[in-house]
Amino acid sequence: MKNKEIVVLGAGMVGVCSALALQRKGLKVTLVDKFGVGGETSYGNAGMITPSSLIPFNNPNIFKQLPKFLSNQSDGFQYSAGYLLSELPALFKFLACSSEAATKQRINHLHALIERSMFMHKQWQMPASEPSHLRSLGWLKLYRSKAAYQNAQYEFDIYQEYGIATQAYNSEQLQREMTCLSTTYYKGVSIAAALSVASPEALVKAYCEEFINAGGELLTLDVKTITQHQTRWRLCIDSESDVFCEQLVVAAGPWSKALLAKVNIKIPMIFERGAHREFHYDDTPAEQQLTRPIHDVQAAFVATPIVNGLRVCCGVELNRQHADYLEHQLNKVEQNARNTLHIPLDRTAQWQGARPTMPDSLPLIGESHKPGLWLNTGHQHIGFSTGPASGEMLADIVCGHRPKVDAMAFSPNRFGI
Repeated sequence: MKNKEIVVLGAGMVGVCSALALQRKGLKVTLVDKFGVGGETSYGNAGMITPSSLIPFNNPNIFKQLPKFLSNQSDGFQYSAGYLLSELPALFKFLACSSEAATKQRINHLHALIERSMFMHKQWQMPASEPSHLRSLGWLKLYRSKAAYQNAQYEFDIYQEYGIATQAYNSEQLQREMTCLSTTYYKGVSIAAALSVASPEALVKAYCEEFINAGGELLTLDVKTITQHQTRWRLCIDSESDVFCEQLVVAAGPWSKALLAKVNIKIPMIFERGAHREFHYDDTPAEQQLTRPIHDVQAAFVATPIVNGLRVCCGVELNRQHADYLEHQLNKVEQNARNTLHIPLDRTAQWQGARPTMPDSLPLIGESHKPGLWLNTGHQHIGFSTGPASGEMLADIVCGHRPKVDAMAFSPNRFGI
């Protein structure tokens, strides 16, 4: 039995940033995770940190895309009908937040959180020789047709409104700039300020190493449940290894929902499941290798250069967190990517996982209605772009300081939590 001052449960990007921020406020922090550091949801993303993530998926454009989405034939979006029926209240709320007025407010809040996080990431810059080093390669969105490009005008207008610089490329310019592309695109749009890393897991581990070097403690424990024990919180592992703490931060991403249900806190979290495959280039000529992250909008894949190779990510599947993963979506986008990029025949790694999304696409950051139980979860697919500022906000609230980003929009109280 171990008694701690404050425990952060979850060692992904958000959890590690929370632990670092609390530590820098002078608190003695213990970080707990079953899988180690950055080994799950934070491992599985494309490693992008970009201001363009300020636009939530549930925006006014979603209504004209609903017929395509509901057909369940889209390469970028698929769903389990049974899961949708089980989550109807949350999904209705998700659609209700898509109005123009509600979306504008949420974009404002996400922009502030991302802007602050990008500043903090740059302050924590890693050595250029490390795979955790932030790369200023930009983020190139590719459009195969004029119609697809015109459909993206909503996004471009928001980028302009928030001062997010873009550069447009026509077909000929793309062929000169990106010799590795074998598909002829109508247009490309680059978000110049976007950052990326060659290894998302390495970046989380680098931040965790700072936490440990400054005196923080990391415990690799399989927490079965959490309970309230008088004025303390108990992380149940087994009778001898249970951890008690005065304050508990649940930053366990998609696992947060089940853990919080154990203490009768029901959060309306939706699971956006995703997947990726990795390929090592081996003897691939340099001119055939991808040198910057791309998003082929119509073919529904993201490809990004990683250590020694390439990572190809697919779109979203709405389904239960632990449902069996069917590979047809990933297989299709891999084929789409192969039609555009030189990709070695053999894959070297594959990942499937879930991303935690709230109905309004804003994370939960703050204290629950149970004293001493704090939340920092629900960052959908943009935890990399929001993690540092989310951790800083939580630490400020815990310590009674005024956050640098308006915290009201992220309060768990908005869902009665």
